Order: sequence, then structure tokens, then C-alpha cells
Amino acid sequence: MNSKRAKQWTGDDSTPLLPIKDKNKLIQRSLPAESPASDIAGEDKPEVEENVEVSKPLPEVSVVDLFATRAQKLQNRQTAIASMSCAIVENPEENLKKLRTLKEFWDEKDPDIRMGNRKLLLLSLTEIYKDILPDYNIRVASQAEKQQAASKDTKQLRHYEENLLHNYKLYLQMLEECIGKAGDKKQRETADEKTKEFRLLAVRCMTQVFVKRPTFNFSKNVINVLIPLLAVHNHQILKTICTAVQQVFKDDKKGETSLEIVRCICRTVKARNFQVSPMVMNTFLALRIKEINTEEEKQKKLTHKEKMKQWSRKERKLDKKRKELNKQLEEAAVELNRSKILQARTDTITAIFTLYFIILKKAQDSALLSPVLAGLAKFAHLINVDFFDDLFKVFGEILQLEILNIADVLNITRTAFTILSGQGEALNIDPQRFYTQLYKVLPQLATGEGSACIENIPEIFKLMFIDRKKKVTNARVLAYTKRLVSVSIHLEGEPALVVLTVVRNLFSTFPYTDVLLDTECIGSGMYRPDIDEPEYCNAHNSTVLYELHLLTHHSEDAVRQCAKLLLKNSPEHQKTAKTRCMLCVQSPDELIDEIQQQNLATSHAAGQKQKRKAVNTEAVKLKQSYSTIE
Repeated sequence: MNSKRAKQWTGDDSTPLLPIKDKNKLIQRSLPAESPASDIAGEDKPEVEENVEVSKPLPEVSVVDLFATRAQKLQNRQTAIASMSCAIVENPEENLKKLRTLKEFWDEKDPDIRMGNRKLLLLSLTEIYKDILPDYNIRVASQAEKQQAASKDTKQLRHYEENLLHNYKLYLQMLEECIGKAGDKKQRETADEKTKEFRLLAVRCMTQVFVKRPTFNFSKNVINVLIPLLAVHNHQILKTICTAVQQVFKDDKKGETSLEIVRCICRTVKARNFQVSPMVMNTFLALRIKEINTEEEKQKKLTHKEKMKQWSRKERKLDKKRKELNKQLEEAAVELNRSKILQARTDTITAIFTLYFIILKKAQDSALLSPVLAGLAKFAHLINVDFFDDLFKVFGEILQLEILNIADVLNITRTAFTILSGQGEALNIDPQRFYTQLYKVLPQLATGEGSACIENIPEIFKLMFIDRKKKVTNARVLAYTKRLVSVSIHLEGEPALVVLTVVRNLFSTFPYTDVLLDTECIGSGMYRPDIDEPEYCNAHNSTVLYELHLLTHHSEDAVRQCAKLLLKNSPEHQKTAKTRCMLCVQSPDELIDEIQQQNLATSHAAGQKQKRKAVNTEAVKLKQSYSTIE
């Protein structure tokens, strides 16, 4: 009955389905009935023609063709980027809008050229900004200033600077996005080689722009991005940033950028608990600070409450306007303010010394001890008198450690005697322990590690002996002279020459050292080279400096000549006053240059002589041949 009623509703043999309720009506549904013929065995179903588009198989493409296509795409993109970059550099005011087009290339969706396209863009934009960024900071005009009447050129310049600053900000954001969280250990471990390479490229681009324009807008943001990367265990990134920082230190004349970098480095080193590379601390050695503000009695300044009590309301308003005017004049001034420079350098040195002293007290066994001692040796003349006692106490503790190498001992000695020869001259400090420790490690100069420190030997011995010639004993001078000559026979070339010039200075400053060259001098006791105390080794009873006679047969001609000059200083060889005068007056560098020039002149003369001899030999042969023919 139900099936009959359903057939009456639909009017055919279809099977009814449940209706669907709409807003105002019911929608009846039905399923078409299957044809009975379809159930008959052996009878085929009727074919239904459908308009289905059959996809053709793609042609096979070789790997060579794929690479050629990709190279062609990159070449086309490179040409487009190069043409726009040249136009921007040629006329930035008119073609600055093309930076927007270059920015659109950054969102390239083609996977074949996406990474290569981004590398080309970073390199091109870096060269563009290195060329078009001005040397001054761009100050964005306020709304009140924009509403004021201005000339057409002023409006155009203001519009250009605002657009340039906006695009430069987007460029820095792109670089920061590429660098990412390089300090995150998980990201470093999971990053693939392409990501690491691209990150290194972004770091190099940012450092290049920063070195070119270190005082431009957003310089602090750049510093806050780059300096924390010094704690990353990536040698290439570390070397790139350290090289850039050293260059900024060398070129900075105002000192403000250097101060900001130094403060950021100090924060990073403390945050990492001093677990950073020594290369980070060595960047401070590039600072060219020779003078700071050492005024002990500064002018007493009134506090804010005292000003409020003494000044009237009108005077306070005038003072506020005066400060704003002075600030604007300082920003517009072309000449550098000497007082501000000295203050910036003073703050820089204060931050560096604070970090140095913390490391000396808390991290004496860390790898940062050597660069800290090198920094103290470089800036020893700038250390405040208040720190002298504590510093010498720390030096005494460090000298007792067995981890010190010859470079550390030389730096400690240089720092100590720089202090004692300057502001610390009035201090009652006995430097005997520094003499003893340096005498102990002098033989290490013949090693590979010690040969790199030989260039500092003349300056250190000048501070220890030449400048303190009235405070050193004869035994100490003779012991050091003997040990230096003994070390020189194990050195080659210029290192041996530097040591011999130091010995020359000792001979010229202390005449009683002639006893080491006098074969007729008779003493008592025996020389003990195994004793590390220079006062008790009996150097005055040592055998005549036979090492100088060995050095007269050295492989280097300059060393041979210097050894002969020293031997002429002996009583039995000293013939003229000219040799003695040259030994006394010339510095080590001057003597080395003179000997090298003499060697060049001698080699040139020998070459000319050989040429003349060869010509004469050919002439004799020709004469003999003519005589045989006749």
C-alpha cells in the first residue's frame, strides 16, 4: 500500500526518500529505480558517453634541462635586480620607489629560484644602502612641523628622507627575520646547511651596512641584534661580527657607538656567565683610547630641589628652553664636542675595567684571562689609582697559578710596570716577584707560542730596566742579559734580531755589562742557569757570552751583523766611538731597518758584480774564438 502511494506521489517507479524541510515547505526526494534489464546475466550495460577530458602525459625533461631552466630564471631575475639597483644608486631621489618593487621580489613563490632570489636581493640591497645612506641621523618631522609652511625643496627632502628611513627599516627587519633566533640551541641543531649559510649571509650584510654607517638611525637596534650572536658557537658568525666591531672601534671618533657596543658586550658576557670565546674580549684591543676625563674635583652641581628653591618660576622656564636649544645646537653642530668625547671614552673604559676586574676575581680559570690581561696591559695608563692595591694583590694570586703561559706573564709584567712608572710611582710596592716570574719563563720565547710575543719584549724591558735603571741591581741586569743571549741562539730571523737589540740596549744603558764580554775578568763561584732567581744565579761568573760567537755564523745575515756589533762592544774589540754611538742611539726598529737596507745594498752590489763578471767572461770567450779563426 505504501509503495503504491509512493508511486502515485512521484508518478514513476522511483523509490521515495525522506523529505527535507525548508523554511516554508517540504522538498520531496526520490531515488530512481534500477532497470530490470541490468540484472539479466550476459547482457551488457549501455555505454554512456561522457565529455571527460583525458590529460596528456607530460613530456620527459632531463636534469640538465631543469638546471638550464632554473639558471635562465635566475639570470632574468638577476638582470632585473641589477638594472633597478643601478637606477637607484644613480639617482636615489627619483628612483627610490623602485625599492618597493625589489621588496616585492622577496615574496617569490617559485621554489626553483626562491632561495637564490633572496640571496641576490640581500646582496643588492646591502650595496644600495651602503651607497645612499647619509652620514647624519634622519630626524622625523613631527605633525606640527609638517603643518608649518615650508619651501618645495624642503618638503621634497623631507619626503625623500622619510621614505628612505621607512625602506631601511623594512630592510633591517628582513635581515633580522633571516637571522632568526640563532642563539637558540634547538634551532641551531635542527637547522640544515642551507639555513645556516643563508643566516651567515644575512649577518654579513648587516655587519657591512653597520660598518659603513655606524651612527645612522637604528644603530642601537643593529647592535642589539648582532652582539648577542657573539655567544653563538659558530666560528664564521663570530669572526664576522668581531671583525666588524673592531673596524667600528677603529673608525669611531665620537665614542658614542663604541660605548653602546661595549655595554652590550659586557651584558652578553655576564649573561653567559663568562662562557664566551676569547675573541670577543680581544675586540676591546681595537679601541683607540689614549685619554679620558681624569678630573678628580668636578664642579659641584646643584640638585633639582636646590634649583627649585633658588630659582624663580621664570628662571626655571628660561633654563628649560636653554637646555632644549643647546640640545638642538649640539645635534646640528659639525665640530665634535671634546668634553662629550672624553666623557664617552671615560664611560667606555669604566665599563671595560669593571668587566675585567669581575673576571679577575671570579673567573681566573676561564679562557678569558689571557685577553683580560692583554687589555689591562694596553690600557694600564688609564687605570684609576684607587684600584692599584687590589690589582697588585690579584696579580700576586694569579702569578701563583700554574696555568699561565708566557703571554700572560708578559702582559701582567707590562701592566705592573706601566702602573709603577706612571701614577703608581709613589706606591710602596716591591716588583721583585714580577722580575722573578719573567726570568723564569724567558726560555719559552724559543717555543712557537713565545715567538708570537717577542714583539712586545723591547717595550717591556724598557719599562723594567731602562726607565728604572737606578732601581735595579747589577746582578739582575747581568742575569737577564745572559738569559736573553742564551735564548737568541734558538730563534730564527727577526725574533733573534729583536732579542739582540734588547741586549744591545742593556749594554748601552748599563756599562758594567761589559764584564760579560771581557775574557780577562776573573770572578768567584759558578753560574747556575737552573736557578730561577736572577739575584742568586751568579751571572757575573758565567762564561764569556759564547752565544754571540755562535750567532756570527747564523743563517740570517742581519743576525750575523748584529752579533758582530755586540762583540765590538767588548773592551778588546771596541775600536771606534762610532760603533758605540750607533749602539746607544738607534732603536731596535731603526737598527733592524738599517741592517735590512744594508743587506739589500750588498745583494744589489753582488748582483752587479756577478753581471760584470759574466760580461767579462763572454768577452774573453769571444776574443779567444776570433783568435782561433784568424
